[in-house]
Amino acid sequence: GDLPDALLEASSIYSIVGDRAGSLAILERVVERDPADAMALNNLGYGLLEDGRLDERTADLLGEAYGLLPSDPHILDSLGWLRYRIGWLEDRPEGPGAVSLIEEAVRLNGESASLEGLDHLGDALWRVGRREEAIRAWQRAVEAGLRRFEREGTIRGIESFQRGEFGLVLRDPLDFYEQ
Repeated sequence: GDLPDALLEASSIYSIVGDRAGSLAILERVVERDPADAMALNNLGYGLLEDGRLDERTADLLGEAYGLLPSDPHILDSLGWLRYRIGWLEDRPEGPGAVSLIEEAVRLNGESASLEGLDHLGDALWRVGRREEAIRAWQRAVEAGLRRFEREGTIRGIESFQRGEFGLVLRDPLDFYEQ
């Protein structure tokens, strides 16, 4: 419905302005209201993961998101990154490892694969000894970044997006770009 979508958007705004705690608090409310909202589960789990939480709650959130949308590239990457961080790199009888999950996320995204996903893929491939493939993934990330994010145009685009979406500039576009 409209409220969960609005709350997910608000969470994104908090994230854009650098308030991860605010973003996570909103996502907590979305998950309380709708425990089957796969993107809220994923975003909350990934936010906790980025905060260094490698605990059962983070694993449960990302596992639930994966159970709901097992072929969503964002969810595949998030669960893959969790498994990378805990050292579950290769497939096991109880499920796919980081490499398989992240490879599938990148494959599903094709040419529009995220830079972060390509970086995650390179990291996972490197850890399992697939060095040449890892380097290719990182090179692809750099090439895509240079193609997609020409510095001056991107900075102008970030400012324009904020003005169009929010009616004002919430975060310095140069700072956002550099981050």
